[in-house]
Amino acid sequence: MMDFERQVEWLVDACRSNPPRPGVERVRIPGDRAQARKRDALEKGLMLHAGIEQKLLPWTERYGVSLENALNTDAAS
Repeated sequence: MMDFERQVEWLVDACRSNPPRPGVERVRIPGDRAQARKRDALEKGLMLHAGIEQKLLPWTERYGVSLENALNTDAAS
């Protein structure tokens, strides 16, 4: 581990070890929300706007990728 990574890890640990302010569940660090959203998207997938499917079709044909399963709302539930 590089010195910078070690210092950042120390700083994050120091921040998280503090009690959160009243009414807040825990101390948050920049990037926490993005990481949570990424985990959620990887686990549950993403909701696409209705018009996106038609715009993706030419690209799926060009690269030989099938979005049938990914765009099938029955398969996602």
